[in-house]
Amino acid sequence: MEIDIEELLEGTPRPHYLRGLGNYTTGGSRHVLIARAYFDSSSNPSVEDRVNTYPGPHANVGDFNFAVWNGLHIIRKLAGFDYGTLRNGKPLVSIPLGLIPPDEELDLRVEVEDKLVRDNISFAEFHAVLSNKESLAELKGHCFAGR
Repeated sequence: MEIDIEELLEGTPRPHYLRGLGNYTTGGSRHVLIARAYFDSSSNPSVEDRVNTYPGPHANVGDFNFAVWNGLHIIRKLAGFDYGTLRNGKPLVSIPLGLIPPDEELDLRVEVEDKLVRDNISFAEFHAVLSNKESLAELKGHCFAGR
């Protein structure tokens, strides 16, 4: 279903890197969000510093991680959960595959799969890919959400 990304991010922790309309699908234990990420060098010091300082202007992979958090917050809301976070003691794997261009709309796909749901708590794994025709970064990890 088509969703308003910015409306769904209201009230969630910043920074917000997703914008415009997106698409959310769910089936069984799988949730998928397709969104547009934008790393604005004029409004974010983390991105601006890398545009003005380095010969290869780019957004930090940490900014990408925040874009994934944006996506996870949206999925949590749409799946009917009240809160969520990363799971302690579980690996979080961030894989930079190329420079992340600033000031350009990029494709972000975030997929969450519930592995165990018990007592209104979901223990899940997620996988996110940022791309612009080619994969630029991936993030994999474990999270939980509750009602």
